[in-house]
Amino acid sequence: MKITLEAHGKKAHVETSNDDVCITEMISILKGLLVQADFHPCTVDDVFSSDFDECSWNLDRTTLDEHNLTNQTI
Repeated sequence: MKITLEAHGKKAHVETSNDDVCITEMISILKGLLVQADFHPCTVDDVFSSDFDECSWNLDRTTLDEHNLTNQTI
């Protein structure tokens, strides 16, 4: 998998040896890219914390199950 993030005039890039990454690995990759793009590590951690709900999609388990979206990869 290859991901490139361009922000604030900088490019952050990551490449994994395979495309089979779990969600925790993906979160780690995204957090690293954001830090490389000059976002403060503490801010990145705060946004990805379970207490931060400003960007919540308000999905509950019932909604996910009804649409058969649990444990699904894109």
